[in-house]
Amino acid sequence: MLDSLKHVDATGVYFVGREVQECIGYTWQQFNELVQEHIKNCEQFQDESGVIETRAMRKIGMGSLRPVVDYKLSPFAFLSVLMLMRSNKHEIKILRREAAKELSSRFMLPLAA
Repeated sequence: MLDSLKHVDATGVYFVGREVQECIGYTWQQFNELVQEHIKNCEQFQDESGVIETRAMRKIGMGSLRPVVDYKLSPFAFLSVLMLMRSNKHEIKILRREAAKELSSRFMLPLAA
């Protein structure tokens, strides 16, 4: 599941906010609130959030397109947002576990079983 959401560019691995939001079944408003909470938490500790606001073209009525806000999330931001979700959905549990495992292996941190 995690691999289907992962993107890679010259800066490394990232996740697209709207793809994550659709995968986990949240509305954009619900997901956006979590991203904003993550950013606020990072600001309190004067830490980089790992969130870049972008624009994406989305279909609206009658098939026309319009630009909407989206996010490019670092792996840390992605995991942080998942951890802020107040949900026990099976899909979210799997994503949390996979993201934590990948981050721990990337930074060689021991992961509790």
